[in-house]
Amino acid sequence: MIIDQLEVSYGEQWGSWRGTAHPTPMSSTVAARRHDLGDSYAVLLAAHERPLLRAEYWGKDWAARQPWRVFLFDDRSFEVRLLELEPHSEGWLRIGRETRWEYADADQYRSRQGEESTSAPADEFLVPAPAFGDWQVFARLLVAQGDEVADSVTLCDRPSPAEQWQSPPREHMPEDYRRLLAESGPGTLAGVLRLLAPDGPEGFDMRSEQQRHPQPDPDPLEWEEPKALLWGVFDSGETCWWLPIRDTPSQWLVIVAGKGFQQLNISTTEFLRRWVAGELDLPVLSLPPVARTWTVEPAGQPVTVPDLPSVGRDPLAQLATIIGPGVARTYDWSHIEQELGLPLPTDYKRLAESYGGPAGFPPFLGVELNGIFVADPNELASEHEGYEPTFEDDYMWYEVGSGRQGGRLACASTEGRQIVGWDTSGPDIDAWPVLDVYTGEVLARTLTELLVAELTGTGPGLTGFGSGDPAEMARPIWGPDKPW
Repeated sequence: MIIDQLEVSYGEQWGSWRGTAHPTPMSSTVAARRHDLGDSYAVLLAAHERPLLRAEYWGKDWAARQPWRVFLFDDRSFEVRLLELEPHSEGWLRIGRETRWEYADADQYRSRQGEESTSAPADEFLVPAPAFGDWQVFARLLVAQGDEVADSVTLCDRPSPAEQWQSPPREHMPEDYRRLLAESGPGTLAGVLRLLAPDGPEGFDMRSEQQRHPQPDPDPLEWEEPKALLWGVFDSGETCWWLPIRDTPSQWLVIVAGKGFQQLNISTTEFLRRWVAGELDLPVLSLPPVARTWTVEPAGQPVTVPDLPSVGRDPLAQLATIIGPGVARTYDWSHIEQELGLPLPTDYKRLAESYGGPAGFPPFLGVELNGIFVADPNELASEHEGYEPTFEDDYMWYEVGSGRQGGRLACASTEGRQIVGWDTSGPDIDAWPVLDVYTGEVLARTLTELLVAELTGTGPGLTGFGSGDPAEMARPIWGPDKPW
């Protein structure tokens, strides 16, 4: 096949990279600026999606010795020749040294185990020193590699990922995400999160990926809830969406769906920044909250999954990503436990100290939990005793102040008049299961875990739950930040 057109793309120098496209692309504008300043860059010439020649400009510091190094690819897309071009005379370059590699297969190529030979060319082979963009001069080198090249070759710039996604329709996404695509294009963030784009390549196209994944909330709170828009997919299967609750995309909520779903009132890029930094322990994600490196590998490029440490998950930190920060409060636990005649679980103490007050609906904790009311520690004994007349099996009910461990101790209630409490019969206070005090059904290991499950749609269904604009909810839930 005669080559009469070459696709041109730019990027950083490749180093030890063994690919068929730039590991770090750049726009033609940036490459031209680097050329004018005498800084290094690489240009790749390809035809029919196959790389043919890569030329690396080494900049003004090497201008007197070796301004260009040219790599030639074979029909397997293996780099098999290196031509080191050095100045010859005004406006001309010559091949100073040539290196050849022979590889039996792809494994040898990737591991650089092929045979290498270096020589000086027998005949003086001259090429014009190219101005920026004058890459037809390298076509003669393709002939030396055995390619058939037309007398006239047309150059066609292939846009970098950043250039390709400079102007996706603004009504389709928040402005901060549009800017992110303009900087990096669609790609994989931190080795695990695919960032999608309109009309993106396979695996990164918003429309096709949205068709592959179910909506995060099959039963929204509003009758005609706006349809969520997919913009990110984790390798572990979880997905990231926008919920267009307002006309202005900057006020769309971020929804993360996996083990249930949760909505977050922060911008897309702020969500990504906090997640990469390990600041968000999202209960719907299987990935732990650990700090990662902010890198976006362009779509289609190999991705290295980082080896990260294993960390424990904190239900209280997870709750904060759902309902936002609380108002801290201190308690006299020794007095409270003396009045009860029982010690209390550490989980409950942490929850109360983080969200204790000021109380919105005394005698409950000062936080809106979508129809779940957790008893304030100072009122726990009286709240428990208030439910006692409705309990038929007295022997299963804890008697306040008795000091006799055993029976059920109420600690929360719901709008549906369910009573939630602990089974206090076990010796390990922190292992007391949380249950429905009337039926005895175990609901969760801890009270905070129950709240997290209920507020992500994975709990026993003690209260209504769904996506929507928090400002229009009877008891708004905003998280991880304070209400807008």
